[in-house]
Amino acid sequence: MKLLPKTEQEAITFVYNIINQGDSRYNNYESERILADFLIKEAILIEERTIPKIDISKEDSAKTNPGKVQWSQKKLASQLLKKEGWKESEIYYERRFLGLQPDIMAESKNKLIIVECCSCRVQDYRFPF
Repeated sequence: MKLLPKTEQEAITFVYNIINQGDSRYNNYESERILADFLIKEAILIEERTIPKIDISKEDSAKTNPGKVQWSQKKLASQLLKKEGWKESEIYYERRFLGLQPDIMAESKNKLIIVECCSCRVQDYRFPF
């Protein structure tokens, strides 16, 4: 099911709740408004899907891998990407991308997926494409 906010306020609330997750350290109203506008104009489509059950072994948990920030969330995200057909060689952790460093980046010849595992900053970047 596609998630399409109908009004600007619905879209801004959606962005704030999903991207910022209520973390005021990351508030940037102007950038949130720009992203909300993209959602309203359907330049960005967000689809709600049921997440399949994935068993993450204890060896992959943050508790057994000290210093691995968000490791269990990253492992879950990478397993979901693999279920979607991504190869291990196409999945990168904390890889630099356009001045950013997303938690996970999956990249193939014709597709790019960026994954953040918790609240994050929404900024207005001027991409070179």
